[in-house]
Amino acid sequence: FELVRLGLGVSLVPSMAVRTRPVDGLCVTRLKRDAPRRAIGLAYKYGRSRSALADRFEALLQLRVESLASPA
Repeated sequence: FELVRLGLGVSLVPSMAVRTRPVDGLCVTRLKRDAPRRAIGLAYKYGRSRSALADRFEALLQLRVESLASPA
């Protein structure tokens, strides 16, 4: 937010990053519900094996993404 506060552009941030109280010098405009979405990925070094914990994290992340994508 600091660059925006200094007048050096705009920033797109997730709604969870916006405080409920206004921040001095900033104006927040909420986008419509079906506005841009973000894609996430899991990155790791090519050719390196992953730990069982990393594999489990990926599986849990995938389950969460699928649950968010399914219609209620």
